[in-house]
Amino acid sequence: MPKSGLNACPVCCGADYRAIFPMFAHPDQVDAFRFVPGHFCICKGCGLIRRLPVATRDDMTDYGKSYYDQMTKSKASQNSIITHANLQKLHYETMRVELLKRFPASEYPRWLDVGSAGPPTAFTDYEFTTIEPDPLAVEIGRELFSRDRILCGILEDYKPERNFDGLVFMNSLYCTPTPALALAAAHATLRDGGILMIAICGKIMDAIDNGVDGHTMCIEDMLRGDTLFNYFNQSNLEILCARHGFKMIESVPVLFPEIAPFHELRFMFFRRSDAVSFRLDAADLIEKSRQKTAIVLKTLVAGFETATRTTIEMIDRTDTAIITTMDLLVELFRVRPLTKAKLLVDVEQSTPSVGFSINGAHLSGIADLVRDIGAGQTRHVVIINFNGRMDIAAMLMRQFGAGALNYYAPSRTSGINRIFSEFDGSLQMIKGLELNRLELTAGNLIRNPTVVCALRDNNLD
Repeated sequence: MPKSGLNACPVCCGADYRAIFPMFAHPDQVDAFRFVPGHFCICKGCGLIRRLPVATRDDMTDYGKSYYDQMTKSKASQNSIITHANLQKLHYETMRVELLKRFPASEYPRWLDVGSAGPPTAFTDYEFTTIEPDPLAVEIGRELFSRDRILCGILEDYKPERNFDGLVFMNSLYCTPTPALALAAAHATLRDGGILMIAICGKIMDAIDNGVDGHTMCIEDMLRGDTLFNYFNQSNLEILCARHGFKMIESVPVLFPEIAPFHELRFMFFRRSDAVSFRLDAADLIEKSRQKTAIVLKTLVAGFETATRTTIEMIDRTDTAIITTMDLLVELFRVRPLTKAKLLVDVEQSTPSVGFSINGAHLSGIADLVRDIGAGQTRHVVIINFNGRMDIAAMLMRQFGAGALNYYAPSRTSGINRIFSEFDGSLQMIKGLELNRLELTAGNLIRNPTVVCALRDNNLD
């Protein structure tokens, strides 16, 4: 792994990393998902997970212009940014309430917001200025919020006429490849005694990853691809801020049920002071930070196994047909053999339906499945395929009626249609199997994300 220059750890200045997983793009879009150059790497000193190699200044110029995956002024591009800005409004309004509890506008009137379309510039109590690198986001923000106080640029280049009373990174500090430079700029921009607020989310940060069901069921729930450069835990973020003259005051988890049932951010408040510093030889604090990340990774994989084992136990029954691929079936048996399920159907039909078995379990074909359903011997159809394709379920619904059978599919879609992969130096689980019920709505087969059938009730019926 790279060991010098920009790649030095911003938290502990360490130079020794290990790669834990290849870098990817578009984690929530199965068709667009792809692996890209680079890796998720973990600092062996403090446990900070980073995207390496670190992007250059030229890379960041392009990144800033394409953060929303928008490079044109098309209607679709504008709608995407407007949707994101409306989501930001909810975050910022909650932030405003939390700020007023702690830092009255009369004492802390002027604030700088780093990296948004500018929702807080519409506040009437605090006077916010926003700086944002995406020109299109700035243009739209000026139309939606404020024409005068939304600037296009990056914090490191910004030189205000007078210092601010407060500065906010709302889900933006982990979007910069050089957080140390950003915090040094924040320190220079704030008055002494000014407030730094960092809003951040993620399992490593002790905030819920997935807002829909509150579970972490695949690696993409935690590692969000090439849009994020750093995955802090509370300890190494506190160390990083102390190194740049910020003392932590409070760390508060905040839920946003109006966005999603389990959508959570962590608000961390710091005070600027020239007297604050951090000794890099404080090995106990750095070790605590390293251990926190190690525990998260260990419990992540253990959670995948627990969820998958629970689901397999639930679906291993004589009235349930399991439709999957040979590769996934082998991986399921690696977690727990299926001993009762009568119909294991190869969705790719890559093997003959007669006489083939895996660990003693007979592999069936589509014709066997249709015949068994027609005879009334199958009540449940479980599709174990992470690429989102529901062709067989749709075909069965057309043939036998929507209410004749119960249909289930994994709670996550993924561009990686496997359960096991090389992760952190060994073959490990990179997702867990949890099921959602499939429903027919307006002629379309959809996954109901609120009906999680494993772990919650442990029962298909």
